[in-house]
Amino acid sequence: MGDIFFEQQDFMPCINSPLNFGPGTRVSVLEKGHFITPPTVTIFSPSKRELEKKQKATIVCLATDFYPDHVILTWSLNNNPITEGIKTEEPKYENKKYSLISRLRITRNQWQNSKNNFKCKVNFYNSSTSTSYEASITGEECGSNTSTNDSYLRQANLGKLVYILLIFKSALYGAFIMHLKLRKKVV
Repeated sequence: MGDIFFEQQDFMPCINSPLNFGPGTRVSVLEKGHFITPPTVTIFSPSKRELEKKQKATIVCLATDFYPDHVILTWSLNNNPITEGIKTEEPKYENKKYSLISRLRITRNQWQNSKNNFKCKVNFYNSSTSTSYEASITGEECGSNTSTNDSYLRQANLGKLVYILLIFKSALYGAFIMHLKLRKKVV
């Protein structure tokens, strides 16, 4: 993609949106007082609740505080490009900076493999070169799956029930012995 930058001059009107001349060429006028700023890339692991309930995992990549919005975001798994299961929003402009969010939807098994390395890469064009900024996250081995967790919860609840029954039985036994002692005193 060819990107052309012009710095806004005092006589030029303010243009906040880029001009596209066919595929591959894009012209942007940088607002006066704005500086070219590369993105900060952060990656977030999937929620445990989603893994348990939906058997899926969504990894979120967030690119923030960049200007202008000349970015291309890509995902990879173990350095192999991913093209399926990706939802990338349009860059949002706020406080003179852009931010971009992308979601990668994978299976629970893909996430629960510690050999899998998921990478979010943002290529940022700074008017002369394209630089990559990236963040990665490794899948997490899960020593216990949901059925093991359910089994553990059942056993823990059964243990509590047995404990409560033993306390109740002890209280009844104590009341019975006290009744016998009081009855013996009366007779």
